[in-house]
Amino acid sequence: MQKTITVSGMTCIKCENFIKEKISSLPGVIDVIVRINEGKVLISSERNIIEQNIQEVIGNKYTIKYGSDFIKLEKFKALKPLFLIFIYLIFGTYYLNRHNLVLNKGLSLSSPRIFGTKLNFNDLIAKL
Repeated sequence: MQKTITVSGMTCIKCENFIKEKISSLPGVIDVIVRINEGKVLISSERNIIEQNIQEVIGNKYTIKYGSDFIKLEKFKALKPLFLIFIYLIFGTYYLNRHNLVLNKGLSLSSPRIFGTKLNFNDLIAKL
């Protein structure tokens, strides 16, 4: 029987050897291949090995990532730039409104009005 699990926390060759040694010590395990770059562990065994048993053997330093948890984490990482842009827009809007820097309709950047006073562009920048 073959099983592939995702393990987080592996950073070096010592981690790879530790994981391989510990999982190989489980009864029924024939072969263990650790792919540290991908965070994957391929286990060949005579029977099904329960993830909880693997987690007990490898300890708390390394954690097994289950399918749905790993996918959710990957989706969040992919959307992180979008969240940062959204937060930037919210705080930028708050800052502009807090300092009354919102331009009235029909005014161009060459003649903005702040507090009803006509300013040139350099004065606008100086107010920021």
